[in-house]
Formats: sequence, structure tokens, C-alpha cells
Amino acid sequence: IYPGPAAIVPGRDIAPDGATIALADYRARYASYRRCPDLLALHARLPVLAVWDDHEFADNARRDGAWNHDSASEGDWEARKAAALKAWLDWMPVTRAGVWQDHRIGTLATLFSLETRITGRTASPDLYGHARDSGDLADFAGNAWRDPRWRILGADQEAWLAGGLARSAAGQPWQVLLQSVPMGHAVLPPAALDWRANGGAEAQQEVAMLVEAGRHSIPFNMDNWGGFPAQRSRLLASAQAARANLIVTSGDSHNGWGYELAHAGRPAGVELAVPSVSSPGFETWFPDTAPDAVAAALIAGNSELVVAETATRGYGTLLLTPEVAELAWHFTGSPRTRSPVVARSIRRQVAAGTNR
Repeated sequence: IYPGPAAIVPGRDIAPDGATIALADYRARYASYRRCPDLLALHARLPVLAVWDDHEFADNARRDGAWNHDSASEGDWEARKAAALKAWLDWMPVTRAGVWQDHRIGTLATLFSLETRITGRTASPDLYGHARDSGDLADFAGNAWRDPRWRILGADQEAWLAGGLARSAAGQPWQVLLQSVPMGHAVLPPAALDWRANGGAEAQQEVAMLVEAGRHSIPFNMDNWGGFPAQRSRLLASAQAARANLIVTSGDSHNGWGYELAHAGRPAGVELAVPSVSSPGFETWFPDTAPDAVAAALIAGNSELVVAETATRGYGTLLLTPEVAELAWHFTGSPRTRSPVVARSIRRQVAAGTNR
């Protein structure tokens, strides 16, 4: 179960006491979360456009399985996936069950809710297996990693999105993607070799492998858009062709990131990747290294990365006007303390027409 017992806040016990597999399990999990008075207040006060990610199903889920699904002990994946989807539709405040859809906001913007998990996503290339079996990361970077067969979106959703971006850009200043996983390109920089990894020698070997992968431009996370570079390139090319003012929103990584997305050497959009409300993140990899040093090294080692906050919980906001978009990352105190106080915020502005 995640989080572990030591991280659970008193009075917020999570049910069931184990993995969610059957429909009753998923319903019990949603019910336990909905006992939180602050979450209930949020839903009472604000409309919600909800998109799911892997943990609504199983860790690192895809259309035909999941990293954390064992058919021998946990049964048929399609049955588990159907149970998870049924519980989501039962509990989430949605009016339509479409897995991807657009939301036109007058003459200002179109919000595109994407489905990046269970309808079109294939497995991602196996960086760890290749490193173990071959060690030739240059070959991996030039072949397996860039194979266009890897997809995070199905072909039909990809075509729908390209057409929607073109239609929106013809009459609205902003095109916003609401989706689950970061799109910005991020490698682990050589400086990480000097950071003591949590987990001892085995973890340090993993860091060394990821740093070596980064020398070949291979990102350290294959489960987000980093594992699907061919489709990422096609999406950003379609945004450029439409002359879109693209803003990508994402979560999943548990930390705050801001990216200037690029394709073929030209700006293609910006990304607001928001921190988690409560779940631990990148700081658990390197607990003995100053978070500011980690963030600075990551920014220095990644041309798309312009904002990094690797240690603090929080949320993000996006404010749109016809001329300017304001992206903001807000950081709070410990999730073990109930408080509305924002400790600090980082803000960046994007002028329409710049994608910077």
C-alpha cells in the first residue's frame, strides 16, 4: 500500500489495507479519500475537469498491463482495469464519460483533456533491460528509444488533438493540454554522481546508469513523455504547424517543474508541471543533498527546464488573459499539518505568440 504506514496522517486511514484489485477495493479507496473535509470543500467550491493517471488503475499502467500487475496472483488485467474505471466514474464529479474531450472557453482558449494511460498507451522502451543486457546506450538512443511504435496516445486521439489544436489556434489565443505526465525533456546530469542516492550501492549504480543515459540525451523517466519521443515530436510539430500558443499542464512526478518545450530547434510550447499535494518526490532519491543544489544542476543540465523545485509539496495555478498567461507553482508546508498557508510561489509569464 502507498503511502507506507509511517507516512499516514492520523485520522486519514486509507482503505482497503492492501492493493486495490476488485471493484469493491477501488470503491473503498475512493470512499476513504472522500472522508477528507478539505477535498469535499474543494469539490463543493470549484468545478473539476478530472483526468486519470496510473494509480487510478495500477502503478505504471498501460492498455495491456501494468508494471504492478501480476496476472498469476491478481487475475485478468482487463477485469481489473474495468473495475478501476467503473469506480472512477462512480466517484469522480464528471458529466461525461469520454476519455478525451475538449472544453472551449469562449474566445480565450480550448482546454484539451487527454487520456494517456489505458486506451492507446503501449509499453515504453526498456532502458533498464537494455542497460543490463547490452550496455550500449548509444544504440538504445538511436534505435529502440526512438521507435515510432511506442505510443502514449492512440493514433485516433493523436489525430483528434492535431485537428483540435489547428481549429482552436485559428480563433483563440491559447491551447491548453490537461494531462497526467510531464512532457518536458529531462536527463539526470553528471552532478548526480556526487549525490548519495537513497538505497545504497545498488541505487548508486542506477544513478550512474541514468547519468550515462543522459549523455546520450535519454531522459531518466521512461513512464512519462520521455519514453515516447517520436510521438512527442509529432505532437509538438503539429502545435507549431497550427501556430498554437501551447500550454501543457501535468502532474505525476510529485515535484514542481517548468519547461520551455522545443521541437526542431524552435519553441513549441511551455509546461506547468505541478507538485503533489502530499506524496513525496524527487527529494527521496537524494535526501542528503541540498534541494537547491539538485534543482540548479537539473536546470543547468537540461535546456528545456527553467523551473525546478524538488523538495516541497503544493499545487499550481494557470491564469489566462488574451495577451499573457501566468504559470505559478505554489508551495505549502508539511502535509502532516493542516494549514492553508502558502510558504512561497514561483511565477512565470508567457506572452501570446512566444511559447517562451
